Amino acid sequence: NLQSCISTYKTASRFAIEFGRRPLLDAVKYDNHYNKILIEKSKGVYECRNIADFVSEDKSVCDELGLLGLCKNGKISSNSLQEYYEISPSFKTYINDRAEMIVRIHDSVDVPETFKDRMEIGLVYIYNSENREYLVCKNESGKVMQCIKLADKIQNADDFYNTYGPTTIRGDWWAGFYLDMGNVSKEGDVSYDNGKKPVRLIKQLVEFCTSDGDTILDFYSGSATTAHAILELEAELKEKRKFIMIQVDENLDESLEIADAENKKAIRNAIAFLDSIKKPHVLSELGKERIRCAGDKIKSENPDADIDIGFKVFRVADTNIKWNSLMDMGQLDVSQIESTPDLMDFMPNTKDIDVVYELMLRQRDVALSESVELLSDIGSRTYLYASSFLVCLETEVTESLVEKIAAIDPLPIKFIFRDSAFKDDIALKDETFRRLKALVEKNSGESKPTYTVEFI
Repeated sequence: NLQSCISTYKTASRFAIEFGRRPLLDAVKYDNHYNKILIEKSKGVYECRNIADFVSEDKSVCDELGLLGLCKNGKISSNSLQEYYEISPSFKTYINDRAEMIVRIHDSVDVPETFKDRMEIGLVYIYNSENREYLVCKNESGKVMQCIKLADKIQNADDFYNTYGPTTIRGDWWAGFYLDMGNVSKEGDVSYDNGKKPVRLIKQLVEFCTSDGDTILDFYSGSATTAHAILELEAELKEKRKFIMIQVDENLDESLEIADAENKKAIRNAIAFLDSIKKPHVLSELGKERIRCAGDKIKSENPDADIDIGFKVFRVADTNIKWNSLMDMGQLDVSQIESTPDLMDFMPNTKDIDVVYELMLRQRDVALSESVELLSDIGSRTYLYASSFLVCLETEVTESLVEKIAAIDPLPIKFIFRDSAFKDDIALKDETFRRLKALVEKNSGESKPTYTVEFI
């Protein structure tokens, strides 16, 4: 919910600032204290003039201010700079283009006496300390003051319009998102208004709290706004983040029966949308369709960008593998094994790909987003996962098959076989283990991974 988003932002703000992440910015009005402009006199020395006097010399800006009724007879007031900036496009452009040289006089700053003695009143100097560069000037009382550049505040804000101008670090997280809420029902091209969050809000949270290469986990993914936001960020920032969306298997027909009057309409619209694309009435189907639509749209808008819009879908279920022998329990006989050998090792109706992924889940630090390749030149049920894990689900292992597996180059780091596939040929099983073990030892070394052979 929104409260958790705000909590995340507040916690992440402290973390992000500590580690040098860019804080989120809001647009603010022009600060009249930025009323001086620097004119270079010599290297590292500037003359300091009032902006009002300087702008008065630009006829086109003065003419526009006059037409807008903001000044008379070309007279510019330092107290009205904020009003000029807000109303006059010419004045705003004039200021933005010169932001690097526009300053405000800030607090006093310590400089060495030898540097201070060389300073003249009315001039601004560059002073280099050990860690940073300062702009400093001396006032009438002889105190050295720091000058702050307007350019430090002129940036694109993180608001709805991506406003370019003066900014400040965001304090109120919700400010400005009322504009997004009016459009949120149309985002993602899926019909689901119940609890949807604006894409821009999630994008800013993700950008602020994570880095290139991170994986973002959303336990309540709903219509997959988080995935949509991450795909957009990949196109905009040229950064690679991954997402894991988790959603309970919510049946929308059942939800409709218990929903209050306010939510029934949103759920009916969602069901009608799923009917239109011929999908089951399950909430996660909306998320999957949204990821597909968002990915296609982003790809079409950025045809030359290196964007990965692919995703995989997994369902939580019981194991597919019979880890304990059911023959010992009297549930299978020899004739069953001979006619349907998979019944000995796997649950009924199990697919090979499900077994492969379950075995990969049991490995350490193996991403489920990696590729799976059927090694058809070896057999009809031998798979290579992430170019590193060989899973042989053939019902019979032969010397010829082992020969082909041993010839794979580069060598996989793990080999997994079905124990039952060796039948009663203990010698072949031992030979397979020894043959692959010899390859393991040949390829092992201090900087190489550990190679293993396993049987299920």
